[in-house]
Amino acid sequence: MSLPFEISLDLALGGPGAVPKASYDAALKEADGALAWLKSQKLELFDVIERTDDIAAAKAVADQWRDNSSDVAVLGIGGSSLGGQALKAIAKADHKPRVTFHDNPDPWSWQDAMAGFDLRSTRFIVISKSGGTAETLFQAITAADAIEKAGGGKYLKHHFAAITEPKKSVLTDFAESIGAPRLDHPLGIGGRYSVRLWWAFCQRF
Repeated sequence: MSLPFEISLDLALGGPGAVPKASYDAALKEADGALAWLKSQKLELFDVIERTDDIAAAKAVADQWRDNSSDVAVLGIGGSSLGGQALKAIAKADHKPRVTFHDNPDPWSWQDAMAGFDLRSTRFIVISKSGGTAETLFQAITAADAIEKAGGGKYLKHHFAAITEPKKSVLTDFAESIGAPRLDHPLGIGGRYSVRLWWAFCQRF
């Protein structure tokens, strides 16, 4: 039985307007050379799969939160949120704490979400590769302000974790100012990489 790839290849190389087999083989050979060159550049994209330190750091934060949290609110938009939402969709539905994603910058929906949290036991994962995503920072700062007004200001570091690039940014400054853990996002990889660290949280929740 032919594999799906082989069937697709046969269809691509056969019929009217198909690429000649010789041209296809030449292009494939050229692509192999380009891929070999790309791998020789030591890009983070190829090295990240060998890392374990980032996963261990994320699991350590999750372990601190697991047994004393009612909610985990994930703050991030676009690629900082979509991968995590996909993982949640395939995870068990009855897990604790309750995990919610807040990728809508609408302040009214965020206000409604905040009203439903027990601020004593809600944790916030703030994700921004650049550390400067205005909508995400707005949510983080308003959450911190609400906790402070509720009398929990000295415990802020236990409520937040940041996933961002290891360089100076507004999010880095925020995390450092309250003593919250910061999980490093590689500089040379797109924001969707944050799903790797979110996967580590999923293993613990």
